[in-house]
Amino acid sequence: SLVTEKFKINLNELLNELKELQIYELLRDQNERRNHLIKNQSKIIAMTCTYAALNRENFLKLNLKYSSLIIEESAQILEIESLIPLTICPNELKRVIMLGDNSQLPPIIKTSMYKSQTNLDLSLFTRFLKNKVPHINLTSQGRARGQIVDLYRWRYPLLTDLPVVSTYPPQNKSFKYTSKCC
Repeated sequence: SLVTEKFKINLNELLNELKELQIYELLRDQNERRNHLIKNQSKIIAMTCTYAALNRENFLKLNLKYSSLIIEESAQILEIESLIPLTICPNELKRVIMLGDNSQLPPIIKTSMYKSQTNLDLSLFTRFLKNKVPHINLTSQGRARGQIVDLYRWRYPLLTDLPVVSTYPPQNKSFKYTSKCC
């Protein structure tokens, strides 16, 4: 009958869900569960370069594979920290996208001797720019109102505002006025 068929379909769906979850019962601890998720179900993995460095050995044991790598704030990352995610699966890697602003803070080196003797305060991103590796400079911004951008426009002479910047009122009511008195 129709009710029996629906029951069988629902039961099969439930059993399939339980089968998918069974692996979590077999994995002993949180680390094993995390590794299983990273290896078998993750499409995007986000982490800091420091985390990649601290867990590099684990990722190598997992035989982690990815074809794309995006490094954000790459102008502020030590060169060695940028290299570590590149070494986890070099044969699979097809593209590396580095996002950053070399006009902002460089990597921070706390030991003055290292800073003066080693050039460690030069990021891989900045090194690529100095060696004329092809890159794209963004010349339009849409995050800040014009009055704020005017404060740093001297640093970015080609910077223009997107049309959305001038089409206020802003969604946030606290941005209604450009300044506030006491």
